Amino acid sequence: MSKRVAIQTQNNKPSAAELALRDELGCAIVSPTDERKSEYDFLLRWQDGGLTLLATASDAPGGLRIDFTEPALQRRALDGLNRQGIGKAVGLKKKPLPDILDATAGLGGDAYLLASAGCQVSLLERSVIVHALLRDALQRARLLRDSRPGLAVENLTLSHGDFLAQSLPESSVDVVYLDPMFPADRKNARSGKGMYLLQELLGNDCEEEQMLAKARYVARNRVVVKRGKRSTWLARIEPDISFRGSSSRFDVYLEFPDQR
Repeated sequence: MSKRVAIQTQNNKPSAAELALRDELGCAIVSPTDERKSEYDFLLRWQDGGLTLLATASDAPGGLRIDFTEPALQRRALDGLNRQGIGKAVGLKKKPLPDILDATAGLGGDAYLLASAGCQVSLLERSVIVHALLRDALQRARLLRDSRPGLAVENLTLSHGDFLAQSLPESSVDVVYLDPMFPADRKNARSGKGMYLLQELLGNDCEEEQMLAKARYVARNRVVVKRGKRSTWLARIEPDISFRGSSSRFDVYLEFPDQR
């Protein structure tokens, strides 16, 4: 079932940015005092300088705002990315650095890490809501021109679209990166606010066989799939190699049968 989303204004009169977002997303606008707020599953509003997604359920966690300057993300970016599972999986030690299509961009954290290592990363996001959150985060980071985040996001290009619906040439990028949201129980999902809200907004539907087949068609060198540490292989197809972390796993597909 699709989720109902509205834009909540900061004041009773919508700003130009709020009206533009309404026209782009096709969402209703509600004011802070509007009783209709309870009719929606999620609210989008600008607060603390950024676009924020809030669930209206009484037991929902706080709002989600994508922030590429977040300290934990910066620490990971500085902590030898080529020694981390994601760096090994995409082949950061190879020269030149790979160009990457992140076909399921989500919250953009992994794409940011790869961009901070110097990779050119194209982010593709099918949800108009998540795309708007990502765009806002990129715009804020680009204002920090000579900072580490400001420099890193210059390597990121964001587009809206469904990977399976895109017309993409064969062998057109070095690496296709997939992070289809793996199911998580309610307790574990709540331990990561962003993932919890994303799953509540989008659900976990994923056409696994088609996604992996298309990724193999588009990738020149490898397909990398991020999974939960104990999750099954995507489409139940065994990868050529896996790199395991404390909570997730990166499955790498190097062979492309029936397509080359």
